[in-house]
Amino acid sequence: GFPMTSAGLFSALPWVFGAVAFLCGGTLTDYLATRTGNKKIARCGVGIFGLTMSALMLVMVALTPNAVAAVLARLPRRIGARFGLPHPAA
Repeated sequence: GFPMTSAGLFSALPWVFGAVAFLCGGTLTDYLATRTGNKKIARCGVGIFGLTMSALMLVMVALTPNAVAAVLARLPRRIGARFGLPHPAA
């Protein structure tokens, strides 16, 4: 286990990184939709990348024996999962 102070920090980090990734993924989707003129390609491309990255990081988390390393490996997984979501304004 973790000490209480570390547990709070480790439980909050994925949400913070996820929020930043959500905004970045949405901004990238908007940029690609404007640049290509095709919303479907922009949304699907960013989503495929983000969810694939999330799946790969989930496997890495499952194979990591160290608890701290597993928590830190969850950060890119959260980023990947949120990166694939469309921007709220889309």
